[in-house]
Amino acid sequence: MGHRVIEQVVCLEGSLGERLSDIYAACFSGAPWFEEWTREAASQELQSLLAKGADIVAVECDGEIASIGVGVSVEVAGDAAQLIALGIDRGSYYIAEIATDPAYQRRGLCTEICMILEERARAAGATSLSARTRFDNIGAISVFERLTMQKIAGYSAETGGRTSLRVVFQKRF
Repeated sequence: MGHRVIEQVVCLEGSLGERLSDIYAACFSGAPWFEEWTREAASQELQSLLAKGADIVAVECDGEIASIGVGVSVEVAGDAAQLIALGIDRGSYYIAEIATDPAYQRRGLCTEICMILEERARAAGATSLSARTRFDNIGAISVFERLTMQKIAGYSAETGGRTSLRVVFQKRF
C-alpha cells in the first residue's frame, strides 16, 4: 500500500488538524510518557510550534494521516537552554516531535519524515540536525542512527511525575 507525504502542514484546521492532534495525543499520553493529552491540548501545542516557525510534515497511508514530524530551530524550542547545555549546537535544527499511529509503525514513515526534516535543516543553513528520545525508545533510536546521528549526551528528566533517562543525538553538517 502506498503513502503520500504532506511536506508542509501550514494550517491545523478541519479533519487534518484533528487527525494530527489525535496522533500527537495518542503517542504522548500514558506510558511511557505518563502525560495526558487531549485533542485540544495537542492542537494548541502544534499551533504553538507552527507559530515559532516549525515545519510540520505528515505522511498519509490508505487515506489516513499515519505519522507526523516537527522540526524547528533549537533556539526557539521550548527548552532551548537545556538542549544547548546538553551540547546541541545553537544553529541546530531540532526534531522536536516524531509520532506514528501504532497501526502504521515499522513501515519506515518516521525515517522518511526525518529525512525530509534533514533536507529542511540543510536548506535553512542549520549547522546540524538534533533530536532526543527516551533511552528505551528503540524505534526512534534506530531512526536517528540510520540518519547517522551520534549520541552526544544522556540525562534524566521528569515527565508526568516520573523520572526517565533520555538520549540526545546530533549530526553535524
